[in-house]
Amino acid sequence: MLRVEAGPVEYLGYDDGGTPEDESDDNHLCYLRWYALYSGRDSSYGEIWLYDPDLDRVKIWLVPVLECVVHEGCDGLTANLNGETHGVIVHVPVKLMSKEGTYRFVLHFYDDYADSYKDHQVKAALEVNQRTPEPALHVWVGQNIAQKLKNYKNITQIVDDAFKRIFVTVTWHWGPNNLGCPLKRGPDGRLRLPSDVAKEANRSFRGIHVLLEDWPLGTVDESLSSLHRWYGETWHPLPGSMYKYSPQNPAMTYVRFDELFEVAQRNFEWALANVLIHEFTHAASRNSVKDCLQVSCVMYFELSRYHLCEIDHGSAIYTTRSLIPFLGRTWTYNVPLGPWHSVNEVFAIRKGIGLGELHEKWSQ
Repeated sequence: MLRVEAGPVEYLGYDDGGTPEDESDDNHLCYLRWYALYSGRDSSYGEIWLYDPDLDRVKIWLVPVLECVVHEGCDGLTANLNGETHGVIVHVPVKLMSKEGTYRFVLHFYDDYADSYKDHQVKAALEVNQRTPEPALHVWVGQNIAQKLKNYKNITQIVDDAFKRIFVTVTWHWGPNNLGCPLKRGPDGRLRLPSDVAKEANRSFRGIHVLLEDWPLGTVDESLSSLHRWYGETWHPLPGSMYKYSPQNPAMTYVRFDELFEVAQRNFEWALANVLIHEFTHAASRNSVKDCLQVSCVMYFELSRYHLCEIDHGSAIYTTRSLIPFLGRTWTYNVPLGPWHSVNEVFAIRKGIGLGELHEKWSQ
């Protein structure tokens, strides 16, 4: 008989297929880090099935077609009595992971003992599955800014609450002993997580990854008045690079902490929280949400009086219609806006992180 054991699923990142403007060929890269086949004979056939949160099967991959990252040139079906370990990377079309919730990869293998069964048919091993981690916005806090944020715990709560309204989870990673993550600067000048931290993060976290640090230069931009500057900047993964917005290739957000403190003073917490929401929106949407010309939107490109307090645009009614015209069916949603002023901004954030544009709780 054949026995199958499954290891964890890691999220490697987002592949735009080399065509950033065309989303039809975009894929999530999921790494089935290992599975083991126990038997005296190799498996005769194997498939990997993907189930969505509604437990509908949405995709099947043939194992022999996938590249085994453990054994070069292996078909992924080799077994032995002590367990033969394999690992594969599957490309999941983005459109197949549009629903919010848990996706499951099910390993479906057949043994090769047909000659020993009365019906002369191979038999399926007990199916095993692994869940994908829930997508979220992961913020890795650098050591410099971690020290400064210690005295302003309300700031992270304000950011959390803003994204929570649109059902996006912000996960803050504070590093060892909550003293900040030891970010390293690479030869290209970009910050990086330590390789062991990034590797471990891939095993557990899915979504958008952002490194957060204080502005390294510490200089004031005197070319503009204090009310006509922005106090944050986000660097996105380089075009054409692999595993964009993953722990290995994250976005980077810098904020001018000290300079903003001098300008905002008693409104500093709200000012910094709104700067962070602004910058994280760029990253979470994979740079599809640009700066906005509406001054009361958190995405306005300059500091304004609106950024010194809570920004709340209430909610907006959004209606979708059936793709089959003669049915005439419509669905209505009440979409919370919070600091953003359009449903398109909200949709871009959720989609960039790996969630569906609409949440079921918004349905009217």
